[in-house]
Amino acid sequence: MRFFTFTAPPLALDVPLGVWWWQDNASSTLLDFAQTNGVDEIYYCDSALDQDTASFVARANAKGMNVYLLTGECDWILDKSSLDNLLDRYRAYQVAHPETNLAGVHLDVEPHQLDDFGERRAEYLTLYAEFVYNVVVENPDISFDFDIPFWFDDQITLLGDTKPLYQHVFDWANRVFVMSYRDSVDKIISCAQDELAYAGVVGTPIFLSVETKPNDNGSITFYQEGKIALAEVLNSLDERVIDDFGISIHHIESWYQLKEC
Repeated sequence: MRFFTFTAPPLALDVPLGVWWWQDNASSTLLDFAQTNGVDEIYYCDSALDQDTASFVARANAKGMNVYLLTGECDWILDKSSLDNLLDRYRAYQVAHPETNLAGVHLDVEPHQLDDFGERRAEYLTLYAEFVYNVVVENPDISFDFDIPFWFDDQITLLGDTKPLYQHVFDWANRVFVMSYRDSVDKIISCAQDELAYAGVVGTPIFLSVETKPNDNGSITFYQEGKIALAEVLNSLDERVIDDFGISIHHIESWYQLKEC
């Protein structure tokens, strides 16, 4: 891989910028790339939670980036025992590594990935709302991010309150990341306009997210457009959205590998 710095326009945002880091790849090249492009936080998928984790966190912190533990399985809405075990190990890591603590837990739990979601949509989305509530209430010592698609508009009843699912998530999450995966400013804003409005009402921090991986639907990703087009859109998004928000990019390796035009 070759190190790349933006030429024009630069990616210099006035809002927080995060990046998903799915691969357990502690590459210095990727860390340098993230720092050069103004990344403030990394969502790092690492089940080991050991000294190597601490080393990565230390290197990222030294470059001005916070690191969150990234994890998620769709079937946790049915049985979250493995998540509970992971959170116990997360706490143990935090105690053992006080100088390189993780900033929180970033959950990418997507119920629509379950094989029979189409037939059991209402049931699974209700279970998801209950999952969000239970995770947050049972672990008040941990800050939780939740990734959600932009179409979580189904009316769901939780604790006797019926409203769109995305509103339940904003009510309980510490932060919410909307997968507003589109390749233009207008489309990104259109995808997330309801979530932006509700975030402003309840005060929950919101991140708008973009995709850089290949996809058969070209309007979802910047894979075809490349780094400069991505920078132009994100800079325009920063200017167009007047509410407090952040931007997140999925994900570090595919972003790095985008064509440089």
